[in-house]
Amino acid sequence: MSAAADPVLQPFKLEHLALRNRIMSTAHTSAMGDGEGMPVDRYQACQEEKEKGGIGLTMFGGSSNVSIDSPSIMPQLNLGIARPAPHLRRIAERVHPQGSAVMVQITHLMRRGAFSMDAHLPIIARSPIRETLHRSIPKEMDEFDIKRVMGDYVACALRCRDTGLSARCTT
Repeated sequence: MSAAADPVLQPFKLEHLALRNRIMSTAHTSAMGDGEGMPVDRYQACQEEKEKGGIGLTMFGGSSNVSIDSPSIMPQLNLGIARPAPHLRRIAERVHPQGSAVMVQITHLMRRGAFSMDAHLPIIARSPIRETLHRSIPKEMDEFDIKRVMGDYVACALRCRDTGLSARCTT
């Protein structure tokens, strides 16, 4: 089969998003942030190299946090604040030129998060079941927590959209 006939290399439309092919890189935590959860130059360059290689869609930021009470358990991106917006905008500018699409994965770690002395907030989850890795027992979410976390998702998704990322944030 010739490369021109290979369905993997053919353009693909995914709802509103036109992809130049069906090759994608899924989100994962790369540990290339700046230590404060910002996707700085090295992180951006990694996404740009995928674009140069011809990828149709690159998805970055595996489990990027949306809320202050979802502290990282590994070097994840912190998208629950406005500070990363210029960095996200730069990723979009570096990835779009040859036709690649780019999106980011956002999340609230719930019980998987770890208590943060910086925020002085307990971890939260749908139930107070102990987390198996770090053994913390989360606070069971109440109606206020649920509405606040939903609002954090919306605010983060809007910030991501406004930076020029081609696909919407996913969870």
